[in-house]
Amino acid sequence: MSLLDSVEGMLGGSGGAGGAAGAVMEMLQNHPGGAAGLADQFNAGGLGHLVQSWAGSGENHPVSADQIQSVLGEEHIAAVASKLGVDPQTASATIAQYLPQVMSAISQNGQLPGAGTDLSSLASGLLKSFLSKGA
Repeated sequence: MSLLDSVEGMLGGSGGAGGAAGAVMEMLQNHPGGAAGLADQFNAGGLGHLVQSWAGSGENHPVSADQIQSVLGEEHIAAVASKLGVDPQTASATIAQYLPQVMSAISQNGQLPGAGTDLSSLASGLLKSFLSKGA
């Protein structure tokens, strides 16, 4: 069972929050450097303050679809679009919607997991986060 299947199952199927959150989790799992590697990309793009809000205990700052496109690039967005069965623009908007919540749910003591971390072990935290926010 893939990470996407696990999250979808916990969140109630392949549509909506389950599919989107699962696709974002899978993107992070496969990203070079894991979530910490993605945070480095945001820092390099001048958007490190966003990641800091997601990993911290305060309110998550929003990210736009355009910011997602500039940081991730076409390859990562195309992979998420394929998993969700949507076009790249919709995938960027979906990532922008769910990435802050996912990053917040998988952060531990303000730190994001690096490469090699099994994010499926953190999926229960994601489930609790989405259920408490009514996603």
